Amino acid sequence: MLTAIMIVCFLLVKLAMPMSGSLNDRFAGAEGWCLNIDSPVVYLSKFSVPDGSERVHMRIWQEQAANPVRYSIVKRKGFGSPAYFASFTVADNYPRSGPAFEHSFADIPPGSGYEIEVYNYGGSLCYGQVNVDVCPHMDNDMD
Repeated sequence: MLTAIMIVCFLLVKLAMPMSGSLNDRFAGAEGWCLNIDSPVVYLSKFSVPDGSERVHMRIWQEQAANPVRYSIVKRKGFGSPAYFASFTVADNYPRSGPAFEHSFADIPPGSGYEIEVYNYGGSLCYGQVNVDVCPHMDNDMD
């Protein structure tokens, strides 16, 4: 049963991913995810926050979210337990055909090994994509 659910999740994410040249190029490079009752949490690819970075900005679309979905910036410690740096919860659907849900995190310490944890509070089937940008600090100093 778990294998069948994972195959359905894989197909939903792949079929819903934007095609190149589409109107949804804002999700080019986004990472897909799928959650269900057997897999209520997923960790996306690791990223780094270089010195001098101002914020981490996320663009999200999610569908079939009958329950809130939490997005967190984490680093995993020994035995894989996460250390949380920041979180927010999205309690609605943001289909790819509409505007993305956007959120920025400030004051994330410089370092490597950060991941986005996506957690489904209710365990129901939902899927989506996340695009993460680390924004450099912009100096406004005029010489």
